Order: sequence, then C-alpha cells, then structure tokens
Amino acid sequence: MDEESLETIKKNTPIRSVLNNTELQICVAVNKLNKIKTCQYFFGSISRLGDGIFWYLIVLLLPFVKGLEGLNVSINMIVNALACLIIYLYVKKLFRRRRPFHSNLNLIVSTPALDRYSFPSGHSMHAVCFSSTIISIYPELLWILLPFVICLCMSRLILGLHYPSDVLVGILIGGFFGQFNFNYVAY
Repeated sequence: MDEESLETIKKNTPIRSVLNNTELQICVAVNKLNKIKTCQYFFGSISRLGDGIFWYLIVLLLPFVKGLEGLNVSINMIVNALACLIIYLYVKKLFRRRRPFHSNLNLIVSTPALDRYSFPSGHSMHAVCFSSTIISIYPELLWILLPFVICLCMSRLILGLHYPSDVLVGILIGGFFGQFNFNYVAY
C-alpha cells in the first residue's frame, strides 16, 4: 500500500468522526460498570485470562485429555493464533486507532492495555478463533466456551480498552479463521 493510501485510511473524515464520537459515548456508558468493584474484579479477571492463560492451558491439556486428536487441535490452534497475530499486527499498524481512554480521560481503566492501539481487539479475535476451532470438534464444550467468550468481549468495552467496532472486527476476523478451520482442516 502506498503512503497516500495509508494517509487516507488514517484521516479523520466526518463519517469517521461521527462513528468515533458515537462509539465513545457507548464506551462511557458501559464503562460505568467498571465503577462497581465486583464488576471490575470479574471483568478484569476474565480479561487477564484472555491475555492467553486460558487458551495456553487448553492447548497444553488437549493432547493429554483427547490424545492424538487433541494434539491435532492444539497444533491447529497454534497455527491459527499465528495467522491471527499476523493480521492483528498489520491492521493495528495500519489504522493506529487510539484507545478510548486516550480520548476520554474520565474512563476508568483498571486493567492495563497490552499495547498502544485498539483496533482490532486481539482478545476478541483470538477468543472467537480458538473457541470456534474447539467447538467445531468438541461441541459439548460450547456451554463453557460461549459464556467465557461473551464475557471476554464485554470486558474489553467495560474496562475502557476498546471501542465496540474494535471488538466487532476482532470477532469477525477470529470467526473467519475459525470457519476456515472448520471447513478446510480434517482431524
């Protein structure tokens, strides 16, 4: 992509300004939950698990619990994680969208951001990618993974770390890789 195209993408157009302001209002409204200590602790803990701990544990346990099939799923999760990471880093560098708490200093941020920019949400992307990979092989785990993924995606908004579109695009990218896995990878 040439330099002029990059500047056009980053430019704050009137439509983009309206979207950012609307999303920031949503962030401020949802972030009020972060004032409640139990919510702050719960969503902060969920977010921390989504940093990778939860997924690393699953990748390590699957081969022991499910044998060779579990090993194949774990390897696939690692490959998907790397593919998602490449897309994530490229899109973050391309858009360089500042986090909501940079635009509104009144947002309560109780959990540190892992990096500088917010678009897209890597937590949401990896959660949807990993959970859809696992659920496609082990549908009985839906009842555990779906609530976790929903809470994780909500945590990114409640904690003031992401705009709604960051989370939505993360979900879409993760869903793409998860669906690709479901359609094209044989176990």
